[in-house]
Amino acid sequence: MLTESLDFLRGLDGIEPPEARERLDGLRARFPAVVFRLLWQREEYDGSLHYDLLARTPDGETVSLSRTAGQELPWPLRGLHRVSEKVLCRVNGMDVSVEQAVALLDFLWQERPLMDRIVEAALLRGLLEEQPAELDAAALQEAMDAFRRARGLLTVKATEVWMAERGLSHEALEDLVAEQAALAWLRTRMPDLEGWLRERRRTAKVEWFWGPA
Repeated sequence: MLTESLDFLRGLDGIEPPEARERLDGLRARFPAVVFRLLWQREEYDGSLHYDLLARTPDGETVSLSRTAGQELPWPLRGLHRVSEKVLCRVNGMDVSVEQAVALLDFLWQERPLMDRIVEAALLRGLLEEQPAELDAAALQEAMDAFRRARGLLTVKATEVWMAERGLSHEALEDLVAEQAALAWLRTRMPDLEGWLRERRRTAKVEWFWGPA
């Protein structure tokens, strides 16, 4: 498993995260008893992209695997930058950007304290990294249509204005809707999802980089 995992990381040179996540499906299929998560960081120092692979074995151990190619930023220079201003917090190693948090406000603000919901959103993203939702293009389009109808965004112009007011790009909007669709998919497979969230929120390691001390 470690040998094939290292081969997988070697194959990610020059690959952007969306494609890298798709490639991870092959490794998951080869080792179904292992829970894989792919983490990445774009270095502000030189713009390079660095991947780490986490593998949780059936006995509960987690192995972290990473590599540095010959032309990548040397290990001693990694992390020599302040935290990106776009990162709001990190929950169990999962970054939450300010952009994502602001986008969540519309449908989270009145339900629970905002900080709790941001932490929960990060925990759910981590869970979906481990258990990818089975959503095809038709399901994602249906989710996007429902999202727009619920907000009265019935024209392209109205949608663009709504996005501009929130500082959202098309890609960010698609990611947001995809996460909501994936969450709905997850709820059908985890009836006690709320209980899972309560327990994980209680034990989560949360690092805030903006807002509360």
